[in-house]
Amino acid sequence: MDTGVIEMTRETSRAHVRPNPAGTLVLMGSGELSPSMVEVHKALVRQCGPKPSAFFIDTPAGFQLNVDDISRRAQQYFKTHVGHRLEVASLRSRQDMETVEGHRTLRALQSADYILMGPGSPTYAVRQWIDSPLPDIFRGCLQKGGVICAASAAALTVGWKTLPVYEIYKVGAELHWVDGIDLLGPWGARLVIVPHWNNAEGGTHDTRFCYMGEARFTALQNLLPDDVTVVGIDEHTALILDFAKDRASVRGVGTVMVQTPPEGLGRTPNRQIFSSGETFPLGLLWPRDADPAAAGAMPERPSATEMPSPEEGFAPSHAFHSGGTADFWDEIRSLETILERGLAERNPDDVARSLLDLDRLLWQALQHGAAPEDISQGREVLREWIVSAAQSAALSLQETRRVLSPLVDDVVALRERFRRERQWSQADALREVLAAHHVLVEDTPTGPRWRWATD
Repeated sequence: MDTGVIEMTRETSRAHVRPNPAGTLVLMGSGELSPSMVEVHKALVRQCGPKPSAFFIDTPAGFQLNVDDISRRAQQYFKTHVGHRLEVASLRSRQDMETVEGHRTLRALQSADYILMGPGSPTYAVRQWIDSPLPDIFRGCLQKGGVICAASAAALTVGWKTLPVYEIYKVGAELHWVDGIDLLGPWGARLVIVPHWNNAEGGTHDTRFCYMGEARFTALQNLLPDDVTVVGIDEHTALILDFAKDRASVRGVGTVMVQTPPEGLGRTPNRQIFSSGETFPLGLLWPRDADPAAAGAMPERPSATEMPSPEEGFAPSHAFHSGGTADFWDEIRSLETILERGLAERNPDDVARSLLDLDRLLWQALQHGAAPEDISQGREVLREWIVSAAQSAALSLQETRRVLSPLVDDVVALRERFRRERQWSQADALREVLAAHHVLVEDTPTGPRWRWATD
């Protein structure tokens, strides 16, 4: 099929453009399919209406041999944890968009209420998307009140410039930026999005700032114009830009760094850190002199006094020694079954075994020359499992306390009876027993009160 299909679809999406966005753009540092993001996805799906259509776009990982596994994981995650159906919009390359099936997929995306995209290569995705209908389709989704959720590699693509992570980190290319799809450019924003802001995979070397490390990222920032706003997003953390409410909020386990342009020549950029649960006006992300006509109804950037006081892999897949990529992900799926059984049955042996075996598998794959994106995505799976195990442990503790609380109530009441009867040795003995089991008792004029020592 010729490029006429592309042009027709692009024009169709532009026909639905409205002046001001009414939807939500979500940028995740990583962990889009982790337990830490379940409630975020649920809330976003709910705001899309009673029967929203949700799609996962596989383009960023379209060149990888495990792209089907990534898509299946996304679908299973939404089905199991979010409780909503997730369709796969398979557009692995620009050529796929020019087929009959690709044309149908693009049409379907024009009516999507929720679009999710994640791991892979940012530069590969940008090459497929720039000058295609997809950036306009994304904008159309935002303009009609839908949700665009971009994580990890996909989050890198939405800005004015995109960081070529693999090319610099693994191949040794000179420091440079490439064009992004500039999703918010038509509304006056000039953003650079950097996920994996707090990455620590390097161990003995600095891999913060999306694997660049401090020295290289500082040099990269010096290549950007002064009017660019840089947004750094920690792993397992989401920055939610709600255009209808004119508000940005942070969710997850980390923080978001917003570096805005300096106020005058010779001055340093302004950096602010926002923790999970904090919010700030969307105007912080827009330059003070943005053209209001271009920015629609977007607010101007506020002054400092108006601000609140806040305190993956990127390389082509290739088989590694014995088994290759397919066997690597088959083994991970087997271990995931053991983990899920362990969590469901409260079996710590199965949970520990799955975590340790996955760690061992990753080291073996690394030694045998596995593709960098397999190692990176495998490590992301390991981190997700660790979070799942921690949340399950927390839930187990809460369940245990809920069961034991009535018994503690009775023991505290018995101790109080001993005190009223002046049986001090028995009352003190019960207090010591309670303290040994992390229960603190406070005697007050209105009677005893108790709490768990770890609260």
